[in-house]
Amino acid sequence: MPDRSLATLLGDPDYYLDRIDSVEGRATFVHSDRNRLGSAVFLDGRAPFATGDSQSIELGNLIIPSRTVEPDPRRFIFHMSFCGSTQLSHLIHGCGAAVVLKEPHALVDLADWHRTMCERNCEDLRFDPTLDCAIALLMRRWPGAGPTVVKPSNWANSLLPDLTCGATGTRIVLITIGRRAFLRAVFRGGRERLAFTSRVAAHLAGAGRRFAAVDEAVSGVSDPFDQVARFALLAHSLQEQLFAQAASEALAGVALIEYELILNDPREALCRAIAALNLEVADDAVATALSGRAARNSKSPGRPFTIAGQQEEDRLVEHYHAERFDRALAWAERQ
Repeated sequence: MPDRSLATLLGDPDYYLDRIDSVEGRATFVHSDRNRLGSAVFLDGRAPFATGDSQSIELGNLIIPSRTVEPDPRRFIFHMSFCGSTQLSHLIHGCGAAVVLKEPHALVDLADWHRTMCERNCEDLRFDPTLDCAIALLMRRWPGAGPTVVKPSNWANSLLPDLTCGATGTRIVLITIGRRAFLRAVFRGGRERLAFTSRVAAHLAGAGRRFAAVDEAVSGVSDPFDQVARFALLAHSLQEQLFAQAASEALAGVALIEYELILNDPREALCRAIAALNLEVADDAVATALSGRAARNSKSPGRPFTIAGQQEEDRLVEHYHAERFDRALAWAERQ
C-alpha cells in the first residue's frame, strides 16, 4: 500500500498491527477490514487476510502517548490450546457481540521478545511501552461495531500478567481443559501438535524463568512419546498457574470456562463469556450464531464435526496411550 501517515496507521483500525520486530526495531501494519479480520480462523500467518501491502514504521513512532489511541476496556480470551477457544470466539463474533481477533502474530512476537529478555536476564526499556501500545491498537473499535476482543495464542500466555495488570475495566475469559483431556487432545492431533506442545512447554518455562523444568520433565525417561506427555503436562501446569493468578486479580469481569462446557453446552458457555466480557447481544442473535456453527469444525469450517466422532478418536487415543498417560499423570502429581 502507499505509505500512510502515522496518524492514519494508528487511528484507522483497518490498518492492522501485524508484526513487531524487536531486533530491527520496527512494527508492521497491513491493510484489511473488520469482516476479514473477525472471520479469520487465525491471524498468525497461516491464512491470508490482508487487502493491501504492508507498511513498517520504527518502534519509536509506535510508542506514542496513550491519548493518541482511543481508550477502550481490555477484553481478552485466554486458552490452553485445543480446548474450544476458536469455537467460542466464532460464536461471539457470529452473534454480533464483538469483533474477535484470533491469535494476532504481534502478541507472539512480543512473547518471544519477553522470553529472550528472561533468558538473557536483561531488560529492554522499549518493551513495556510497545506492549501497551500494541494492546491499545489491537483493541481499537470499528465505527458502528461492537467492542474488539483479542484471543491471544497460548504462546502469548507468558504475557498474561502484563496484558491484564494495571488496566481499569479489564475483562477476561479463561478457557481450561482437564489434564487427561489435554493429553488426549495433544496426541489426537498427531506429530504437529506433539511438536508444538513441546515447544510451548519450553517457551513458557523460559519466559517464567523456570529453566530447570524442561530438564526435569525428561529426566529418567527415554521414550520420546513419554517425554512429550510430560511436556504437555508441564505446559498445562504452567498455564494453570498463570490462569489462577489472573483469576485472583481484581478484574472488572472474569469467567473460567471449561472445554467440556463448550463441547456439551455451547449456549451456556457463550452466555458466560458474553457476561464476563460485558457484551450486548440479543437472544435471537445467540440462537442464530449457535445454529450457524452447529456440526462445523471450528478450525476448518468446511469440515464436519460431531461429538461422537471426537469421542471415537479419543477412545482410540486412549487405547494406544492410556498407560503412557497414567505414567505422565503420576509424574505430574509428584512435582
